Amino acid sequence: MVPKKKFTEISPSIFVGLVLTFVSISGVFAQSIPEPQRDHTLNGLTVLLDKRPADPNMTLTLRIQSGSSFDTVNKGGTMAIMSDLLFPDPTTREFITDELKGKLETSVGFDSIDVVMSGRAAEFERLVQFMRTALTGNAFTPEDFERIKEARIKFLRDTHSSASATADLAISSRLFGLYPYGHPPAGTPESLSLIAIGDVIHARERFLNPNNAVLVVSGSIDSDRVMRALRQLLGGWRKSESIAPQTFRQPSEPDERILIVAAPGNDNAEVRLAVRGLSRSDKDYYASQVLAELVKMHWMAGASALSKGPTFVRSQAFVLPGVFVLGSSVPAEKASTVLLAAKRSIELLSTTAPSPEDFGQAKTRALTDFQSYTANAEGLAKMWLNSETYELPSVQSQIDSFNAVTAEDVFRVAGRLFQKRPVALVAAGNEVELTRIFSADEKFKIQTAPLPSPVKTTNSKPVSTKP
Repeated sequence: MVPKKKFTEISPSIFVGLVLTFVSISGVFAQSIPEPQRDHTLNGLTVLLDKRPADPNMTLTLRIQSGSSFDTVNKGGTMAIMSDLLFPDPTTREFITDELKGKLETSVGFDSIDVVMSGRAAEFERLVQFMRTALTGNAFTPEDFERIKEARIKFLRDTHSSASATADLAISSRLFGLYPYGHPPAGTPESLSLIAIGDVIHARERFLNPNNAVLVVSGSIDSDRVMRALRQLLGGWRKSESIAPQTFRQPSEPDERILIVAAPGNDNAEVRLAVRGLSRSDKDYYASQVLAELVKMHWMAGASALSKGPTFVRSQAFVLPGVFVLGSSVPAEKASTVLLAAKRSIELLSTTAPSPEDFGQAKTRALTDFQSYTANAEGLAKMWLNSETYELPSVQSQIDSFNAVTAEDVFRVAGRLFQKRPVALVAAGNEVELTRIFSADEKFKIQTAPLPSPVKTTNSKPVSTKP
């Protein structure tokens, strides 16, 4: 009689396969993520209602579906200042926080401006009134504009002069040049100083319109009460005749020499490697998130210096194709070794399919992070808003698509992103020391000349926003 194998004798690859099968089956029988109730106002505002009977608060999440990609030439940060000026009076934020026991936050990305406002459910109409003031009138003065612009410039100088921020700006400029994604949504002190009040007023008139916006209302909702208040208080918000499409001249291919930039700090260097990525509506988006986890695993396994500082790998997707970027803070003397390990990692994953074990770990991490947004009202609202901005299917359908990602999908996407694609490289830190280190390594060609300012070109060639 052949002795039975013990459970502990099951090979790792078979075990991982069984786990992945269980995860997939669990996803099928798990409770589906609900979709919000959908409505509209007469002026074109899309309203998504999220009923949460047990929640004593109401949360309003407004998305303007145009972001810093539309900043005017040489004036990065225009949309960021516009978002700051929605609520120029600091007492508004204090009242919502102290009296209504809520919060008021604004944020700007390449594709959108988000406003999150919350408070007690009994004060819902008061919250909508605050939003009405922000959206329907020029509630700021020239003094407000100058005060907020100077505050933003000071904030950037205080917080964005680090080696890490320098490297992030340099890799974006290196990869995208004059393209909108080549400058940070918050702008820079130099670009902000060029913004005039007329630029902000023009941006308001062009983009701050109800038919270019989506509002999620979450909490203990009476739908009739909510829609009555929105129609009454936001009905005067002026509708735009047209919505500006994202059409920009495509960026040139990046220079593949490593760019060395001077940055403050200690003996560490900030290193970055990046290639052009995918759009958010691309069907391969989910596989690219798994690929990011795989690249990080391989990179860290191949370079021990990465254990000494923060390390990340991100597949960042926008309306138009974004960026796949690797970054870390390492001892300067290890900078060339770490970047070579990064190049080997992406080359390996584009020519060799991942093992079942590696794929299983990477997919679990990526899917867990993606699903974490469904754990609370604010995160779920963001996912619904992304569905509107990027024309995606339901949240549950997106999770199903993530669950359906295979190792073959990830291998194919690695080839799509990494094979025969130019790579941008940056090292930020002690310029003299880094120049010496990389000059001694024949595998690198270096550039130390400063980059041009990341601004948009005035020559526009339409680019489809579809993948």
